[in-house]
Order: sequence, then structure tokens, then C-alpha cells
Amino acid sequence: MQDYKQKSKQSFDLQAETYDHDKNGLHARNQYQAILEKVKDFPLGKVLDVGCGTGVLLEQLLKVYGGSANQFFGLDLSKKMLEIADSRLAEKVTLVQGDAETLPFADCTFDTILCCDSFHHYPNPQQAIIEFCRVIKTNGRLLISDYWKPSPIRQIMNLFLPYSNDGDVKIYSQKEIMAFLETVHFDVTCYEHTNSSSYIVIAKKGF
Repeated sequence: MQDYKQKSKQSFDLQAETYDHDKNGLHARNQYQAILEKVKDFPLGKVLDVGCGTGVLLEQLLKVYGGSANQFFGLDLSKKMLEIADSRLAEKVTLVQGDAETLPFADCTFDTILCCDSFHHYPNPQQAIIEFCRVIKTNGRLLISDYWKPSPIRQIMNLFLPYSNDGDVKIYSQKEIMAFLETVHFDVTCYEHTNSSSYIVIAKKGF
């Protein structure tokens, strides 16, 4: 597990300077507009962006909704990514270096958790979902947007992902994502494909 995380950290540290305009960040950038459209449907409240990268999604949320450093939080494993995010966002958000599977936040802290294009990097995705559930408030929303491919392309790609130098772990099917969420009693309110290689799932934390 640590090998995957170390690969991810090293890879994104190297990508940080050019991530916002090269092919490495293209897949994430292509998801932002769909995410912004979806979050219009629920009150954001206190927001955590897990795997926030260079902070572009947080920047766009601030432009639309306004807010402050005690409302918007970003977490990433890569120190270099966070340095770029800090230069972009200055004092407007709170940025934390950390691991999605061991979130450094108290229980029931956030109203909204966003996770864009990083879920396929987690060695223990169920533990990440457990952590999301722990730090989100009752009736809070979790939005995950990530990489998707249909069967059998997905299965073939998953055979090779463990050999990636970027820390990619697995591309998940809808059934697998639903199972992760339902195990900790998230109520899934939306699952849809936003383009040929991405999905969005939205889940609400029950009692």
C-alpha cells in the first residue's frame, strides 16, 4: 500500500509545475464543470476537496460561491501540488498535506466532501470511504468524480495499472463504487457518466 502512495506522491510532485496545462491534468480538468453543475443542487456549507491538487476546483468554487479559509479546505498527498495551490489561493482556503485514508480532521466536520480524479489512486478505497463518512456531517453530501471505462476495457486496464509509475491502483465499476458507499450507509442519490471516461456519484450520509 505504501508503495502506491509513494509512487503517487513522487509522480504528482513531478507533475505539479505543468499539471494545469498539460495532458497529465486534462482528465481532471474535464470533470470540473460537471462537478460545479452538480453542487448547485445542495448547500455546500463547509467543504473539503480531497486530492485537491493545484487547487483549481477550489478556485472555481470560490468564484461561484465566495467563502473563506474556514469554509473551504483542500487536502493532498503531494507537497508540490499544495505549493501551487497555495500560490493560487493564498489565504482563501485551508490547505493540508495528508492521506485520504487517514484524514486529519475531527468527526462530523464537513457538510460537503469532493473527491475529483484521485479515488483510483487509493490502495484501500473502502477505508477512504469510511474516513469520508467519519468526517462528514449527517445529511452531508459526498461527491466523487473519477475515471471510468466500460467492460472489458476496464478489466484489461486494471491488469496493467499495478505496474504504473503514477500510483494508479484500480478503475472501479458502478457496482463496486455502490458497494463501497452502501457498506457505510451512504445513500446514493446520483450516479452518471459525464463523458466517455468519467463518472460522478453523489451520496448523502444518513443517520
